[in-house]
Amino acid sequence: METLASTLKNYKIEIPVIQRDYVQGREDAKAHQIREQFVKDLLDNLISDKNDLHHLDFIYGRIIDDLNTDSLKKNAESVEQLLSILRKYHTSLDVKLSGELPVVDRKELIALNKKFLPLDGQQRLTTLWLLHFVIAHQLDYMPEWMMNFTYKTRKSSRDFCATLLKHNCNLIICESYAEVIQNQPWFFYKWKNDPTVKGMLVMLDEIWKQITSITNWDDSIKSWWDALTGDNNKICFSFLPLDEHNIDDEIYIKMNARGKQLSDFEIFKNSLLEFLEECLINHPETLTKNDIAEYAHKLDTTWLDIFWGVKRKGIFDIQENYFNFFKLSILYTYIEKQNIKENDKNKGIDADVIKLYLKNTNESSKYESLSFQQMKSKSLITLESVIETFKLLEIFEDRAYIDRFIEWLQDEKFIFDETGFINHENALDSLLFSHFNESSQKIAYYDRTFYIAIISFIKRNRFNQENLEISFKRYARLCYNLVYNQNYIQSPETFGQAILSVIELSKVGNKLYENPKLLRSDTIKFKQNSIEEEILKLDLIRINASYEKEFIKFERHPYFKGQIGFVVKMSGDLEFFDIERFIDYREKLLFLFSSEMNTSDQKLFDRALLTYSNYFISQGHSRWMFCDSNTNFRLKEERWRIVFANNRDNLKKLLDRLDIANMEKSLKEIIKQYNGSSWRKYFIESPELWKACNNRTFKKTDDGYKVRLLKNENAGGTQRELRSKFFEINYKMSGKSILPFESLKYDDVTKQEEEPCAFFDNWKYKGMTYFMDIRYINREYELRFSFREQQGLRFDNYIIEILNSCGYYLSEKYIEPAYLKNIVSDADLEIHVDGLLNKFTELNNSI
Repeated sequence: METLASTLKNYKIEIPVIQRDYVQGREDAKAHQIREQFVKDLLDNLISDKNDLHHLDFIYGRIIDDLNTDSLKKNAESVEQLLSILRKYHTSLDVKLSGELPVVDRKELIALNKKFLPLDGQQRLTTLWLLHFVIAHQLDYMPEWMMNFTYKTRKSSRDFCATLLKHNCNLIICESYAEVIQNQPWFFYKWKNDPTVKGMLVMLDEIWKQITSITNWDDSIKSWWDALTGDNNKICFSFLPLDEHNIDDEIYIKMNARGKQLSDFEIFKNSLLEFLEECLINHPETLTKNDIAEYAHKLDTTWLDIFWGVKRKGIFDIQENYFNFFKLSILYTYIEKQNIKENDKNKGIDADVIKLYLKNTNESSKYESLSFQQMKSKSLITLESVIETFKLLEIFEDRAYIDRFIEWLQDEKFIFDETGFINHENALDSLLFSHFNESSQKIAYYDRTFYIAIISFIKRNRFNQENLEISFKRYARLCYNLVYNQNYIQSPETFGQAILSVIELSKVGNKLYENPKLLRSDTIKFKQNSIEEEILKLDLIRINASYEKEFIKFERHPYFKGQIGFVVKMSGDLEFFDIERFIDYREKLLFLFSSEMNTSDQKLFDRALLTYSNYFISQGHSRWMFCDSNTNFRLKEERWRIVFANNRDNLKKLLDRLDIANMEKSLKEIIKQYNGSSWRKYFIESPELWKACNNRTFKKTDDGYKVRLLKNENAGGTQRELRSKFFEINYKMSGKSILPFESLKYDDVTKQEEEPCAFFDNWKYKGMTYFMDIRYINREYELRFSFREQQGLRFDNYIIEILNSCGYYLSEKYIEPAYLKNIVSDADLEIHVDGLLNKFTELNNSI
């Protein structure tokens, strides 16, 4: 066993040119994790009252002579001859010397000029040397042998090490070694470009930060130095000189090229096994040495093979997936064990812990570098969480057991189709890789929660095989209905609560069909209306088991996704439930929400339902929104589901009137029969009008006489007025002639105080260009006839005669001269415009 002190007293350690730069001081997440943990381990050992050795493993390298060996021998011989002459001379002359003439110790001379070139261990040696430097500097004592460490990779690295030692006594450190050193007159600015120098400065600050965080460190630091350099040293390594095995310089290139850093998982695994060794002392009843040996063996063999067995094509390294499996399994165990207390904000799930795992948070970068120590400090790493993870791996070992659940899930095809992480080709791959691969942090909260629901059931029922298939399918259906109908799983806190709920649900999953009221447990915190719906359906199924398959046919629709309680309630109650009526309503709604209807521009269902009442969704501030069939959960909750809850009676009336054999005809007939005159009339009669609201949003006054169609959610954006837009659309679609005008257009506005309008444009008559616009203002239509601004021109007398005969009057309301007319009803407007255009056409043709 060697220490850094013993090695430097015997050899000069020189990091060879072939070696890479010092990387433990890099400022990336992975290096930070390694640096922090390595320094902590070193200091923990120095602080400990125990005399345990902290062994840093083997340091490999080559020993070479600093000078030519032959020259060294000749020099030694010359010195020996000179000393021999001196002995004869002082004897013959009887000259007395004050001391004995020295004897040449050739071994010592040669040893003092030996260099050790590390092949493996450069990073550990450098960090150890920096630790010695900081402690020696704080003791104001820098031994000469510290000069025997240097870098040959770059001249700047070598000069920095030497200069740092030379001027160490001038350094007065407060918070940062790096800051003080870089401000010294002897520090060259160009050294900042040397990765090794930069790394050393970062490591010096890490060492200093951890030392000063130790209580009474200044009283203990002398004992740390003794533990580093004394006879009872605590930090050592095994020294293996490769030159003794006749290995030439080429090995430096070959081995250095082949060498790899330990992966994140390998570091984690080593820490995990060390943790288990520590647990032997405190938990002898739970853990034995044989257990640890078996776990260690399985980690590298059986359990690793699980991930190799399901890897996707083109994947050649599964350690990241393996590591993520541990991280997430440990997280879920942590969440499960939290004691949630609603009224105590200091208790419960630490949301910051969950944020470490999720990409859609500001803490996303920390997930990749989440170290064992970080997990342990957050109480994630416990003996219980580790054992639970091992148990889950043991379950995955039993491929036959897992395959049964995969097969049963595949039977429930709608679950596969609708969840975001399961695919048909390789379901076990999905359960493992999709949830633990490099993209796992992008998985939605809902899919994560459903995954835990499935895994919890699988774990809990491993030794309960009675009616397992039917129990699992029922449980999966129930979880699917509850999880994917929650609007609150939108944050780390609510995600943790949802996981707790499905874990609690898995505990009673086999009993729910016998006792549905178990869902009302205080620990199952899904939406109350979802809970009550599932209880109602389970109660009905208990009355008649055949109802279950009828419910499932409806639940599987991608829009309803299990939430069909509104139809169940329309079909009766526990005492008088009409399954035939339920089936009738179901089939009609499946048609109404089919892809064919959803993509149709006719909006037949929307318009037919509007004949009963205004079911549009209020957005506040006089704004309203149409519904659509988007399956996005938030949009479903904010649109049709509100309608189903608040307009159930009108929905029922509509469904009762529809003929299941001819749905489209029934809808068109209901629309045609509507004879109302309110603002709803225009939406009911014109499907094109719905398109004018690009964002399905409009704004209206309470009386419904001022309605603005919005092209976006911002009321300050482009706007159109309902009735005048309706006129423009309908007149165009009627196929009527617009002559003598060239076009019929619509003039949008962007301000609420402006008045949008439809307008006939570009009638050229006797050198003038006329237009006519139609606005809806103050509960009536205003028609304005005028001409484009042209100096010195006036209305033609024949046109004035026609306008006067039709009830127009000359007005100064607008800047340009105009004739105006007011009309109240839509029918009168259309008749008037038809007649006026005919007269203008006759006039135009008379020229």
